[in-house]
Amino acid sequence: MKTRKIVLFILVTLMFLNFGCNNRDLEAQRSEIEREYMDQTDKPMDVNNKDEAENIESEEEIYKRILFEKAQEMISTPIPRDAIINNKDNSASLSIISGGKVDIMILPDLEVEKQTTAGSTYCYVKYGKMCYTSSNDYIIEIQTPSLSVTIQTKYLIGTDRESNSAYGKGTTEEDKESGKTTLRYHEGCHGEAFIMFLQLNPTPEFKGKIGMRVVDYEKAIRVWKEQTETYVDNLMKYGDDFVDNVGTTKEQYENSNEKNRGNK
Repeated sequence: MKTRKIVLFILVTLMFLNFGCNNRDLEAQRSEIEREYMDQTDKPMDVNNKDEAENIESEEEIYKRILFEKAQEMISTPIPRDAIINNKDNSASLSIISGGKVDIMILPDLEVEKQTTAGSTYCYVKYGKMCYTSSNDYIIEIQTPSLSVTIQTKYLIGTDRESNSAYGKGTTEEDKESGKTTLRYHEGCHGEAFIMFLQLNPTPEFKGKIGMRVVDYEKAIRVWKEQTETYVDNLMKYGDDFVDNVGTTKEQYENSNEKNRGNK
């Protein structure tokens, strides 16, 4: 018990030094993590057991795992393991270098008063700045364009997220056999599909370079924007097709005239 108290003290100290919580956040996180940490470290580590000493999680690993689990409770989209969790708002972020740089932010689910469906997962795409500096009509400094993607699931107030998915993911035989049939699962698959597309498909290559004439560089910007617009269209289409056009498809559901609150 003495060993566990010492380790717990170290954990809380690490939280304060390394994760920058404000006082209110720190107290809330501390009380929550203390309870879970005490539960998870009930058995003292046998320091003479080499295998146990090597495999036990460090205090920082336990803290990060608990943060991850708390964030996942608030986010329908499965959070990639390499994502960084913001302990202030429980959002998750990661960057992908695939062609160009893509910064992904996954926000906690949100309840809204108005929406055409009970659940909907949105993917917002924003282009990075495309500034450049020129001299004597030639490019001397550039800022390579990038994409910022924000994913968030929204539910109508009062929606039961554990209710059955009306179509698509959640209605296939495989889903039923594995018990993955909820609206929350369906919406999470949309977010997962967006991330999967970004990981598997490189973004368009930007061909603007230092030393180009300004007129040629601006043409390269226009070409990149056009190609990226097509890329984003394919991203959105994949997010829908991968999730909605399996099992009972969205079209089949809509044609059936069932008075169910659907998903998007």
